[in-house]
Amino acid sequence: MLRALQTVALSLLGLLVAVGHVVALMAMLWGLVFVVPWAVRAGRWVAMRRRQLAGIPLPYQPIPPEPEPDEDGLYRYGDRLYKKPIGWSRLEWMIEDRATWRDLLFLALDPLGLVVFPLHARWSRFLLRPPRLSTPAGVNRRLDPFARCMAYFGLSLLSPLGVLLYVVSPRLGRQLVRLRRFLAGKWSDAPIARPYVGPVWRDRATWRDLAFLAVDGVAGTLLVVVPCAVMIYASWGLLVPFPFQLATSEDWGNGWYGQFAGSTWLAVVMVPVLMWLTFRISPACAGWNARWARVLLSPMRRAQLTLRVAELTSSRAAVTDVQAAELRRIERDLHDGAQAQLMSMGVDLGAVERLIDSDPAAAKTLLAKVRDTSARALVELRQLVRGIHPPVLAERGLGDAVRALALDLGVAFEVSVPRRLDPPVESAAYFAVSEALGQAVTPVSVSVVLSGDVLAMTVRDSGRGSSFPGISRRLGAFDGTVSVSFGAGRTVRMTLSAG
Repeated sequence: MLRALQTVALSLLGLLVAVGHVVALMAMLWGLVFVVPWAVRAGRWVAMRRRQLAGIPLPYQPIPPEPEPDEDGLYRYGDRLYKKPIGWSRLEWMIEDRATWRDLLFLALDPLGLVVFPLHARWSRFLLRPPRLSTPAGVNRRLDPFARCMAYFGLSLLSPLGVLLYVVSPRLGRQLVRLRRFLAGKWSDAPIARPYVGPVWRDRATWRDLAFLAVDGVAGTLLVVVPCAVMIYASWGLLVPFPFQLATSEDWGNGWYGQFAGSTWLAVVMVPVLMWLTFRISPACAGWNARWARVLLSPMRRAQLTLRVAELTSSRAAVTDVQAAELRRIERDLHDGAQAQLMSMGVDLGAVERLIDSDPAAAKTLLAKVRDTSARALVELRQLVRGIHPPVLAERGLGDAVRALALDLGVAFEVSVPRRLDPPVESAAYFAVSEALGQAVTPVSVSVVLSGDVLAMTVRDSGRGSSFPGISRRLGAFDGTVSVSFGAGRTVRMTLSAG
């Protein structure tokens, strides 16, 4: 009897917690993310007690480790740095665990099992058993497009005020437009270049910004209003008023609140349908809004040429600086290494010349020392030549040069370069990979893949830093890019135009 009472109490408590889950998830859609962990922990507490009563093992994924700061004392999440650790990793761990969603389904349906109490144990074991799949549930992937639509919706509503802000303070107005340009480029994986090339009111980009802000309040809003409106209606128009509709038995707003087509229970069915529809159309709507921003906020042809000239001038200066630094390094290595050893050999040979008649044994000892010195000088000269331009790179190409480098370091490699590239491109790519591996902390793997005219290079290690100015300058002359991401370790991705 005590066990049955515990089961009934936990079932009723679980129903209340399930309602709290729904409210927390809707609050998360509106930015109140901090309430979600509370609801999930409460649901897990109820579900764990039920599992203990039924003798079911806990199915939850292991807790992720605490974040560690980088060498600057900052904490990285995604592509942003924070002064203090944040709870995103714990929140993702909870949301992406499939057992969390099985708990929610169990808490919502468990009171129905009390109707047929003899079958309640089988019901509980079926819903509380560990999920068959251990992969992430993919919730964030589905929520991200809707969150982007909500962000675009809010920013589009602010666009008319941006026109006034632009007139009062062009600098602040451009900051607002830069935010739209940045978000549209980041979320569509196609960055939009900065188009400004002249004085504010003489620059055509300024007038394009003003035209965008003037029209975006209507055009941008219409592009994302459907998923936002459907979610608002499903959550605040149907789901939230549902319990009040049942409690009062009143017709709220002529069937608008808590009812669908005049039916209270049909509203419960339509809520998941409308939410599913929202998540289905959100990626397309977010993409349309990003393309709309790209139409007016991208640089015009004239601005592109001006920016390209400035970029080439900067990259040429950077390449000149790199070459000058390389020449200084070669001069320093020759002076401190091979040159010093050759001078020592000359002194020793002079001593041999003086001793060869009077003390042949000492002369032989000095000759052996000269032979060792010459061998060391030869090794240093070979290393220096390899640093200037490795022979394997000149003779066999980039693919074999990277393979040789990976084998020397003992790291896993994937190389697919089916043809020879121009020597400057091969040299820049090889030394970029070499520098990334040289700065790596416990290198793990290197990958160099040529796809069409784009050469993609990836170096993975266990480091945390994200600054590679030498690689950026080296690849900038060939329209190359460098990006750093963090997961189990550090991943340095480099691209290079091989055409």
